[in-house]
Amino acid sequence: MGGYIPSYWDNQIRAALNGRFSDTTIPAGDPAYVHGHTESFMGQMMRHHGGENMFDKHHPQPLERVAHRLHFSLGLGPAPTNNDARRRWYWLLNAASGILPTATANNIRDALAGALAAASGFTSIQFDLTYNTAQVLRYDLNVVDTGSIRKLTLISNQDVMLPNPTSVQQPLNPTPAGGETAINNANIP
Repeated sequence: MGGYIPSYWDNQIRAALNGRFSDTTIPAGDPAYVHGHTESFMGQMMRHHGGENMFDKHHPQPLERVAHRLHFSLGLGPAPTNNDARRRWYWLLNAASGILPTATANNIRDALAGALAAASGFTSIQFDLTYNTAQVLRYDLNVVDTGSIRKLTLISNQDVMLPNPTSVQQPLNPTPAGGETAINNANIP
């Protein structure tokens, strides 16, 4: 989830998100590890969500800001590693771009907030991307719950990308806003 076309870079984004929302126990020494906590990556996200609802559609934080903050808490380096591909992902999530419909962004917020709620019963969230050029919306979201796993699939009707996007079409992620809190033991910008 978080791509325009099937690519190596989109796979990096999905792998990073799947890892950050997985039921894998955070090993000691990982940048996300908090001393004294024995928890999964998903458990940590749930704990953080209990203190700060990043996905409240009534008081929404921009999704590209959440993505930027998660990027710094992954401990794996930037995802994707290519700067242009990462800017494309942030621009997709940026409301000012007009690419991701507001309804789809709110569906993403609802699906994540619901899965991260304390009594949700979910142990992980899986992310995917698929294409349906016949769909009306440029991007839509499909949510499937299977036992303790919630799967979010971003569906795109776009199967092509601008070969040489301008800087206006792919702006850099905005500078960090004040008052943002850490998702783990690292200070998230």
